[in-house]
Amino acid sequence: KRTPLPYIIFIEKVIVGGADSKNNISTRHITVEFYAEKINKSAEKAIEDLFDEKAISYAKERLWIGGSDNFFETIYDFSLTEKI
Repeated sequence: KRTPLPYIIFIEKVIVGGADSKNNISTRHITVEFYAEKINKSAEKAIEDLFDEKAISYAKERLWIGGSDNFFETIYDFSLTEKI
């Protein structure tokens, strides 16, 4: 059964490391995938406004998923590095 559009998926990969034999840095690579039947500029603007408000640099990519599905996927990728 297909999930009704629109919807968002979050994917997070965490890499922990550091120096001096201590894990004290965490880098989170985050992907936000937005799926919609058509290009939804207002929803994308809301996502981008949140990134801008938090001063998060991001990359954006849009894909058309054809075949029997026929929808758009807009992908946002960014990384956050934090001391732990």
